[in-house]
Amino acid sequence: MATSWSMTAREIVRDALGLLGIVGPADSVDGDDYALAIRTLNGIMKELPLHGYAWPNLSLANASLSWSSGTPSYVAAPSDYGSDAQLSRTDANGNQKTLKFNTRNEWVSRVTPGATGPYPTDFYEEVNGRFLLWPVPTQDPLLKVSYITKPDDVSDGVTPDLPASWLIGLQWGLAAHLAPHFEKDPSIYFQVWTSKRELMLANGVSDASIVFVLED
Repeated sequence: MATSWSMTAREIVRDALGLLGIVGPADSVDGDDYALAIRTLNGIMKELPLHGYAWPNLSLANASLSWSSGTPSYVAAPSDYGSDAQLSRTDANGNQKTLKFNTRNEWVSRVTPGATGPYPTDFYEEVNGRFLLWPVPTQDPLLKVSYITKPDDVSDGVTPDLPASWLIGLQWGLAAHLAPHFEKDPSIYFQVWTSKRELMLANGVSDASIVFVLED
């Protein structure tokens, strides 16, 4: 039998406040308490990469990046950019050429400051949402990027952009973060949230060995 089980942000908020004893099962949640809970829920989701979670949402298509001769050494990332950028430029024949991603050490050791060229071959990702280009292009390189997108913010009837198996855990995470606001001891909620989060992350990516069996 098929299932369509999910939980909306409002349901997660109400159940989290229920865990805290703030509301009953039939009570509605509105006003400042609801606004605080939604902000906190979005903050918890945005914090997940700090614990090792990589959002699996690929950009649907390569996005074009706007290059300007006024700031030729960098381009701004898309507004929904999350991580794992792969940049490419377009050559004279219209073919896409991949740019090499540089770690910080590679960038510092390999890049000659101020060097220019017709097209960039390397890039470095700054934390402020910019991609630095090297060599600095002297013409529009017609850059494109594929990437992992940020999760959408949740609101009211929207289901968080996470696997359904994570949604009960989010209730405990939300309860843990909201507890101090309601003068509740957060320790027990954080204990459960930490345990559930570790389980979520451990099962978020399949890393099982691949076994080939040859039969005569």
